[in-house]
Amino acid sequence: MLKLYNSLTKQKDPFKPIKDKVVLMYDCGPTVYAKPHIGNLARYIMSDILRRYLEYKDYKVKQVMNITDVGHLTEDDLATSDRGEDKIIAQAKKEGKDPLVIARYYEKEFFKAAKKLNLKIAEAYDVEKGEIKNTEDIIIARATDHINDMIKVIKDLVEKGYAYETSKGVYFNVSKFKDYGKLSGNTLDKLQEGKRVKVDPEKKTPYDFALWIKAPKEHLMQWDSPWGRGYPGWHIECTAMSIKYLGEQIDIHTGGEDNIFPHHEDEIAQSESYTGKSPFVKYWIHRRHFLVDSKKMAKSEGNVYTLEDLGKMGYSPEVFKLAILSGKYNSKINFSEDSLKQAKTILKKTFWDVIDSKIKNQDNSKDIIDLEKTLEDDLNTPKAIAIVNRTTSIKLLKTADKILGTNFSEPISTTMPTSIKKLADERHKARKNKDFVKSDKLRKEIEKKGFEIEDTNSGYRVKRK
Repeated sequence: MLKLYNSLTKQKDPFKPIKDKVVLMYDCGPTVYAKPHIGNLARYIMSDILRRYLEYKDYKVKQVMNITDVGHLTEDDLATSDRGEDKIIAQAKKEGKDPLVIARYYEKEFFKAAKKLNLKIAEAYDVEKGEIKNTEDIIIARATDHINDMIKVIKDLVEKGYAYETSKGVYFNVSKFKDYGKLSGNTLDKLQEGKRVKVDPEKKTPYDFALWIKAPKEHLMQWDSPWGRGYPGWHIECTAMSIKYLGEQIDIHTGGEDNIFPHHEDEIAQSESYTGKSPFVKYWIHRRHFLVDSKKMAKSEGNVYTLEDLGKMGYSPEVFKLAILSGKYNSKINFSEDSLKQAKTILKKTFWDVIDSKIKNQDNSKDIIDLEKTLEDDLNTPKAIAIVNRTTSIKLLKTADKILGTNFSEPISTTMPTSIKKLADERHKARKNKDFVKSDKLRKEIEKKGFEIEDTNSGYRVKRK
């Protein structure tokens, strides 16, 4: 039986969905104001593997991911000025563009990266057109498309006495929710001891959080509401969209470690107050932060990398993905160029050389059982990679591909553009003729077009960069 570390219970819990063989799963999606960095992408790799493993075990998964394209503000953000400024509006002012233009551009950048990493969530997005193409089992939901759903929840919370209006907006009264702090441990008593929030005299407690923020006339994103023109707080979008598409109680909610407080704690409080049902989420699964070169990832440290940055260093999305899988999702790991070099070596030795060699052992039932048991233990991908690393079995590699979403064992892409195939064939011919100057020139031309070529024992392999 699959066991997952549950941030709510603080232990590994056997997985049993609310409905037999149906899994309702919600992912906290990106705030689309910048290109996704490797820390962002690592957490979506975690969600993708969880979904893939559940499907491998014959569960039907319905997955929803939000796009935060308005309202990303914490109480600390709001305290810095009269109204605060969400991340998208700040970026819009910096680039001199409309906020929704910014949001759509970086939304598209996120899904470009998701496709390169072969994440299933990208199946519901058309990168060429920049359009959402939802399916029955994968739903991408923009916050700006669900303002009325949020207003509905907020109105209900006000009517039930859980929320109240001030001159600045509508706030959730955390003192009304007795279980506040059950996810993060930040109970109201502990927060009051810390006294970390600037006191707003209109709030009933200093830790009440914004559901709706009243906007000044010059604010770039605002909508009509029963409380005047304004925009939603950050936390309310996930409650409204999760309930709309998945129902009042769900099986799995994923996110990054930084989402635990206040975002997910506040989400629990408003959701359970709205529905009257507990738990709102049965299993909370969080990706832990990782260090980069033994330091916290930060622009000031110069260690915030995108997939494009790694590509310039000579590492493909496949190599990055393997490097991430070589560390446990809920343990702190140190990500470095050494880990990328190691992943690149494993990728060639374990996958591509085995595929190209004559050694194709099919007697692999024991290894496949070991792989399944390893992943059942809280998605232990490092041990899974170790099992794959010792194999010469094509069937095991393909099983690992299916669960991990790697596609490492695939032959030369059948979807490769004809122009790239022509260049690759011409380069291969030049190499056979020992014309290495021409071969190198053609390799660079292939790379400029967004592909990379890997020489193998039987010829070559082409992958998208």
